[in-house]
Amino acid sequence: MNILIVGAGKMGRYLAKVLTNESYNVTVIDINDTVLEKLSNTVDLSTISGNGLIADTLLNANVNTMDIVICTMKNDEDNLLCSLLSKKLGCKSTICRVTTPEYLNNIEYLKDDLGLSMVINPDLLTAREIENSLIYHDNIKVSYLSKGKVQLIEYKINKDSILNGMYLKDLNSKIKTKILIIGIDRNGEYFVPNGDITLNQDDKILITALRKDINKFLNEIKENTLKINNIMLIGGSKVSYYLAKSLSESNKSVKIIESDIEKCNKLALNLDKALIINGDGSDEALLIEEGIENTDALITLTGIDEENVVFSMLANTFNIKKVITKINHINFVDFLSSVGINSIVTPHIIASNQILRYVRASYNSRGGNMETLIKFNNIEIIEFRINDKFKKINKPLKKINFIDNLVICCINRNGKIIFPKGDDKIEINDLVVLATTKKGIKGFNDILG
Repeated sequence: MNILIVGAGKMGRYLAKVLTNESYNVTVIDINDTVLEKLSNTVDLSTISGNGLIADTLLNANVNTMDIVICTMKNDEDNLLCSLLSKKLGCKSTICRVTTPEYLNNIEYLKDDLGLSMVINPDLLTAREIENSLIYHDNIKVSYLSKGKVQLIEYKINKDSILNGMYLKDLNSKIKTKILIIGIDRNGEYFVPNGDITLNQDDKILITALRKDINKFLNEIKENTLKINNIMLIGGSKVSYYLAKSLSESNKSVKIIESDIEKCNKLALNLDKALIINGDGSDEALLIEEGIENTDALITLTGIDEENVVFSMLANTFNIKKVITKINHINFVDFLSSVGINSIVTPHIIASNQILRYVRASYNSRGGNMETLIKFNNIEIIEFRINDKFKKINKPLKKINFIDNLVICCINRNGKIIFPKGDDKIEINDLVVLATTKKGIKGFNDILG
């Protein structure tokens, strides 16, 4: 598959590396020769120096032979124009990065006219991920599968956890809740466990279950959810706008502290239920005046990583229940965990995983169409909609030879969630969730041994 990325910013570079690692033919266009040189020195791909808004540049990159053009420039208008031009010049499909709220409200009406196959909004996706994680402690990360019916959590085992030292095969008898452990991260490497594995302190375990059963499980292991009502956001970014809008509509009390008066005025115009404060998020006196000591959650969302880190470290001194830090440079993450900053979001990675799912699903539909892709280090959780090309339709699972290091997590059949056993079968139109350490699975038949 031939893929053209226009724009070598953080998102474009990350995408280029991920897609190249999966053996796609990737070409990157950017006006910055230095960035392109660094990228080509580390990744096996082609680069074109030039303006992606000019037809000659796109033609020089053989845009008419491209299966997908991904527009990841900073400016929404540029991305929309590049998508339109690429489609007119003959590419098969386009993905466009758009973050402006006003555009998103109308983009669905124009997708066909603009030739857009997918619109991606890293800021909105990041806001949703933050909101999903607010009620959980820092040692828990949460995602949703199967149209929200199934929950997936990554749980880090503490020293005092009742899970510490427990054999996995004893879990169901000691924890009276229906859950499935589908992966364990031990010292930075995920693996699919068997019953003889002992759970240890600092293991990160991937658990899937119905949402109600996840909550029961957390209660049984004394990991109660957080009550979050008062939320303070530092930085008036687009992520802040999307997050504040959603939280306010859920009757949460939201304050945004932003140093730029123009941003404050714009936010105040569009967020009638949130309180907008013009001030410096590093001013301790201001934070105290605005009630940080009574704040349940603080989220740092400026455009500068260093500022977000400092604000989060300051917030930790007030013993706030939940502190979330937005980071753009992923090489900071290991350092941050060492200084007590554990709840981190990275917009371009969140968005890139969505794009990777689309790219894989576009490749073919061998046995099923990919609908969800979630990555945890070296393990992937993938959801497929099964079609008639699956080779083992209606055959008992115990009689199917699957690849190693794979777990069939659950089956959504017409809204009913099945946690399968050996006699269960996969039927056409099922939504099937699997977990695997094998890279590059594109179709459901790829899981067969």
